[in-house]
Formats: sequence, structure tokens, C-alpha cells
Amino acid sequence: MDKMTFTSYPIILYLTFFSLPLVATLKGKGTVVLVCLLLIVHGKTLWTHRYQAFKDLVLRVKNPVGLCAVSFAAWCFLSTLWAPDMGKAFLDAARYLILIVAGLLVYGGVQHETASRKQIFFKAFYGGFLFYAVFFLVEIYIFPIATKLYINGAYFSKTLFIKGFVNFCFLFWPFLLILLQKNSKIASWKVILIPSFILMAVLLKTGPHAALFGILLGTMGALSINRFPKAPYVAAFLFTLFSLSTPWLFTKIVNQKTLGDNFHYIAGSYQHRLLMWERLGEETLKNPLIGQGFEASTTFPKGDIVRIIVKKPIFDFSSRQVTSIIANDGIDNIFSTHPHNGIVQIWVDMGFIGIILILSVLWAVTHAITRIQSPLERSCLFGFLLFYEVIHLVGFGLWQKWIGASIILSLLCFSVVKNRQCWV
Repeated sequence: MDKMTFTSYPIILYLTFFSLPLVATLKGKGTVVLVCLLLIVHGKTLWTHRYQAFKDLVLRVKNPVGLCAVSFAAWCFLSTLWAPDMGKAFLDAARYLILIVAGLLVYGGVQHETASRKQIFFKAFYGGFLFYAVFFLVEIYIFPIATKLYINGAYFSKTLFIKGFVNFCFLFWPFLLILLQKNSKIASWKVILIPSFILMAVLLKTGPHAALFGILLGTMGALSINRFPKAPYVAAFLFTLFSLSTPWLFTKIVNQKTLGDNFHYIAGSYQHRLLMWERLGEETLKNPLIGQGFEASTTFPKGDIVRIIVKKPIFDFSSRQVTSIIANDGIDNIFSTHPHNGIVQIWVDMGFIGIILILSVLWAVTHAITRIQSPLERSCLFGFLLFYEVIHLVGFGLWQKWIGASIILSLLCFSVVKNRQCWV
């Protein structure tokens, strides 16, 4: 075991994963820094095995997932040529590509680490995730330490930790794989359900709704895939149908006009989303083939002021009729800093060609998951994919770098956890 194993390597690994509560308190900022830390600490190993690592990287790029991803990335860069702000769009695309390349390099470095260093990585993630969970439980149910220190709040702040909880939920899936491996004598469905239900119960109190729905759908997927091996293809098919119909769905079928008064009985944030998706659907249809350029969806002016009324249904037992009251009444701009829907964003930015390319990535990933030999790993990765699809569709912007960094961190943890039985 080399000297670095006893000094800087474990220090940086534990610093990376035990700093997750700080990242959560800073509204998710810092996940990119964590990826950079891991790149630095695995850089020496990567350099030592650079020829083999390069060959492995070429093989990853040449496989179906890699080829589809490279094609999509190439179209992203090409679409910057007709973006509203070409210079900014190109720089943003380049920054995101650099993040992805950093993730691939870290992955390559981790694969060539010794068993002892992988063990340190495993312990740092396992302990760091448990510490992360304890931090949230203390913050929510005992004393809001971080809330008090950061925003001087007396009570737990949902809005402060929205990104932190999403980051936690991404890392939940490789942690679930650890639980499945450690409790192999217990039925896997029990091991999946119990922590998933606990997490969903917490999310009911804290939000965000996207994370709650994502964990629910991901859990259903993780439970179903080994009994129904074609389940990932069914999910990919439904996602494809939604993706191809999105502009027409929100302009013709699901919008304020077609829903009528029922529109006001959904949460205000989702009313706002539907209003925005309808307007962006109209923008998409102006140039549906190639879109309006990379990140065009984030450059629209704030748009019209819209009134958002949230009604609360009340059942009157005496008359046996449902009445309602206005629970919230406010106004907001039609457009936000991002569309809260990755498919809408791709349609606006990169058009039908972009949609076809991103769907090719989805189908390649889906096929790769179904070919995984380990049923435990297959379950957790399918759950992870479904969770991300929910976040992708109703949560955040497609190009937010903290989301990309959270995915990279989770996949790195998967890469270490899935092989643990081989080197313990």
C-alpha cells in the first residue's frame, strides 16, 4: 500500500463525501468542486495507467451509449451557431462538456485503483452518505443548525435544501445497492421497500415533489425489472411517446384552456409549469426541426404576467357537495430561468433532431441496463434512471451543472460498490 493511501488519498475521499451537508446548505453548489477533487486525487493513477485508460475510454466512446452521447454532444455544439447568444451558448456547452470529460477521467482513474484504495472510496461514500442522512434528520426533526447559521431561520427551510435533497436522492441508489449486497439473505424487495418508504416519508414533509415522485417511480422500477425484464423497454417507449408529442401535447391537449377550472386545483408551481410549457411549445413549432439554438429556452424575456390561482376543494357533508376556496392567489412571469422540463428544453433549443439524438441515448442506456448480469445492480440502475427521468421532466434545467455533477458522483459510487464483492 503506497504512502498516499495513508495520507492525502483518504483525507480527500472523506472530505469529499463528508462535505455533502455543506453542499446541501449551499443549495447544491459545490458538487462540481467534489468532482474536481476526485479528479485530482485519482489523477496520478490515471496518468500511471494512461495508455490502458485511453484504450478503455475509446472503447466506451465506441459502444452504443458512447456513440449516441457523442452524436448528441456534437449537435449541442452545432446548435450554438444559431443560438441567440452564440458566444455564451458555446462557452456554456464547453463547460458542460468539460464536466463530463472530467467525470470520464475520474471513472477511468477509479477503475485502475488498487483494492485497498477502492476500499477507502467505498468506506468514505458509505460513511459520508450515513452522515448526510443524519444531518437531514437532525436538521428537520431536532434543531435546524444549518438553517440557523446560513439564513438565521428558526425552523427547517424547505427551499434552502431543495437541491440538497435531490443530490441526496441521486446518491441513494448506489447506497441502496450496498444495502442489497449486505443483506443478501433478506428478500431484495424488502431491502428496497423499507429505505425507499422512509425516504419518501421524509420527502412528504420536505419536498421537492419531483424527488418524491422520482423515488416512488424508481422504486417501482427497481422492484419490477427482475420479474419483468422488458420493463425498461416499456418505460423507454412511454418516454419516447411523450418526447415526440411534447410540443403538441402542451399546446393542444394539456393546458389551461383544455383543463378549464380543474387547472386551478393543481399546485401553483405546476400551473406555472403548464403555462410555460404551452408557450414554449408555441415557440418550438416556429422552428421544429433544428430549434432556436443551444440554451435559447433560457434567454426569452420574462414574458407576460400571469395570474396563478390555487383552489382547495372542500366537501360539505351536510349538502354532500364539493365546494372550494381560494387557497392562494398570486402573479408571476410566464418564463423562468429554465423550463423545468428537459424535453421541452431540447425541443426549443435543438428541435426534432436533438430529440431523436437524446432518445437514442436513452434507448442505448436502457439496453445496457437490461444486459447487466447482477440482478441487484440492474434493479438499482433502473431505479436511478427512472428517478433522473422524473427530475429531467418536471424538476430542473437540463444543463444545470450541479445535476450533472450529482449524476457523475452517483455513477462513480456505483462503479466502486458494484465490484465490492470481488475485492473485499
